[in-house]
Amino acid sequence: MAIEIAQVASLVSINASELFDGDNINWRYCNEHAPFPHRDACEFIMYCADEEDVNRRIEEMRAFGCTEAFITTYAAAHRMHATYVQFYAG
Repeated sequence: MAIEIAQVASLVSINASELFDGDNINWRYCNEHAPFPHRDACEFIMYCADEEDVNRRIEEMRAFGCTEAFITTYAAAHRMHATYVQFYAG
């Protein structure tokens, strides 16, 4: 039996404790927009491989009012060729 691998995914994991300090806008954005939230553990995973999707999400983050540090961190995961970025507080 042959197994086809369509894509190898990579995950960049970011300790976002400082970015999520208190009930701030970055945490609220993730809580409302992350496709893979685990709110009880304060973990949020977002796709960041596709250039067009990343640009759309960055504009969405800016419109939502996210901090530049948060947006820059998300963009850095994309530049590292990650498929997903996980923001967590811990």
